[in-house]
Amino acid sequence: MKKSFSRLLAVLMVCVMAFALAACSKKEVTLESWYADNAAEFKEIEDTLNASQTDCKIELKVEGNTLIYAYTYAEALDVSDPEVKELVTSTFDTYFAAYESTFTDLADQLSEEAKVENVSVRVDVFNPDGTEVYSTEFSQK
Repeated sequence: MKKSFSRLLAVLMVCVMAFALAACSKKEVTLESWYADNAAEFKEIEDTLNASQTDCKIELKVEGNTLIYAYTYAEALDVSDPEVKELVTSTFDTYFAAYESTFTDLADQLSEEAKVENVSVRVDVFNPDGTEVYSTEFSQK
């Protein structure tokens, strides 16, 4: 799992650069409208992310001023036992904490490019049946 996430985050770093290229010079009112205006670029980023993954599918979407990376695993993580759930949460917390600056930098860049304030990036992890396994959010610096 760590290896695929490391590979994924390397691709995310490339995506940060792609966001800069996807920006338009006109002022946008919401992150959602900016995202919609750049849908083709985001679809390319999503396709690139998914091409490097075999154990999960990644969907990019925006709700309000939040860019969401929704990871859906191909195989379910059994989090029905509270101790297992805590272990999974702790593992994801530790893992994503190591990339906090990547996500906060991305939130800052999205805010600048879209010309909106209070942008955040959320990571949601789901089982194949759609049940949420984990979620964390990173705000602008």
